[in-house]
Amino acid sequence: GAHVDLLGACRKHVANLVERLEDRSGVINLSSVRLGDSRHRALLCKLVCDRMNLPCCMLRGSVPLDPITGEPSIPVQDAATHHWNIVRAGETGTCYIVDCCAAPSRLGLVEGMGSDLLDTLM
Repeated sequence: GAHVDLLGACRKHVANLVERLEDRSGVINLSSVRLGDSRHRALLCKLVCDRMNLPCCMLRGSVPLDPITGEPSIPVQDAATHHWNIVRAGETGTCYIVDCCAAPSRLGLVEGMGSDLLDTLM
C-alpha cells in the first residue's frame, strides 16, 4: 500500500543523503532532509534538543507575532496544523523560535510570552 511506498521513499531519500556526504561521517545536516511535514520535523528537533540537554517544547499553531510589525514572525500556510519549537539556550536562558519547515535556517527571538508560561512549557 501507500504506507510501504512512503517508507521506501524515506529510506531511499536518507540513503541518497548519506551517499552524497563528502566526509563519509554518516552525519546528515537536518536542513538537508526534505521529507516529512512540520510535525515530523518539529518532533525531530525536539528529539535532538533532548539528546543535547537543551530545554525544548513542541507547539502547534501560529508562531508568536513580531512585536514591531504585528505580523507572525515566521509566516505559515496553515496555522491549525503547523508545528514548531521553542528552544531555550545560552547562559541567559534566551528562548528562540525554531521552525524547521517555514524557516529552517532562521531563529526567531521569543518576545511577549511571559516567563511563567515559558517555564511551564519547558
